[in-house]
Amino acid sequence: DYARLRSEQRLVVDFDAFPRALVGLLRACDGAGGNKDVYCMLESTEASSSSVLSIVETNAFNQFTHVALKFKPASDRAAKRILAGLLLDAKERERELQRFETLYRESQDALEISRSKSLEVQMKYAEASARGKREILDELEHARERFEQEKR
Repeated sequence: DYARLRSEQRLVVDFDAFPRALVGLLRACDGAGGNKDVYCMLESTEASSSSVLSIVETNAFNQFTHVALKFKPASDRAAKRILAGLLLDAKERERELQRFETLYRESQDALEISRSKSLEVQMKYAEASARGKREILDELEHARERFEQEKR
């Protein structure tokens, strides 16, 4: 457990911050930050079938280990339980993805319907506007013709 690991290796980081701190150390191992003095070392022994992942830093004075994590093979039962959990998670994500795809298609269909209705409304407005303009022009033409006749 973490309390034992923290005590054995004199870690100052608490449980909640440990994953983020470990990722920071692992990133330092890849040398991307320009730090070539931090590296990862994996030691395994066949006799005990366990491994130790150590994150080590070298300076001008000495080498020191930031953290050493011991790994042992999982039992068949534990491995199956973990894999079953991962499979269930993957299936749930697949169902969520299918739901999102369905919602996306439905929203695209609704958007297309709205666009077509909007175009219909615009066309009706344009037709009504053109009809109104024609009626006004016809009335003006009739008024001009009456005025011409009255003028004679």
